[in-house]
Amino acid sequence: MKAREEDLDYINYWQKRYASGRTSGVGSYGANAEYKSSIINEIVEREGVQSVLEFGCGDGNQLTYYRFPRYVGLDVTQEAVDMCLAKFADDPTKSFRCYTPGEHLTLGSFDMTMAVEVLMHITRDDDYFLTLQALLDNSLRWVVLIDPLWPVRKYEKGSHEKHRELLKFLEDLDDFEIVETRIHPSATLEGRKNGEIGEMASDFLLLRRLGA
Repeated sequence: MKAREEDLDYINYWQKRYASGRTSGVGSYGANAEYKSSIINEIVEREGVQSVLEFGCGDGNQLTYYRFPRYVGLDVTQEAVDMCLAKFADDPTKSFRCYTPGEHLTLGSFDMTMAVEVLMHITRDDDYFLTLQALLDNSLRWVVLIDPLWPVRKYEKGSHEKHRELLKFLEDLDDFEIVETRIHPSATLEGRKNGEIGEMASDFLLLRRLGA
């Protein structure tokens, strides 16, 4: 699928953003980071998750809130990877590498894959679906997504945020089932469907591989 003229070159955007000294944004700090990590840590502990592959590690601040036995973080920008390598240089349980959507990964098996407010920043539709497929393909059992499940914000030309009908797509999967959905406390299910942003536009969704 060819990128549309109005689609932002999101990889270049984030590369320049990190190179200029800026962060992954408010969603990876403070109360938002605490909220997201509380849910994910709960899943990891409850289900005995031993290995995690994350798409979109960003500047690594959100990662400081997680409790993972083994972790591999991917990002589309080398700047983010370098930041994380420096930040976690003394932690042998974590590793990082650059990732290109559509790339075949040979990193071994993971109990869980995850993307936390990452899909919403992939403005090119082909890269979006390639990344989503990689999340599914590389998970032995669980997939965690925190992202807008409906297009609660209309996409504007040049924006680094693009919402899609994520929930609708996931409901039609043959090899995964949705086992849990949590709407952010600042919004309601009905409100989301009507474009309610709340304190954050993203909601939590947990998928399980059938037969796992």
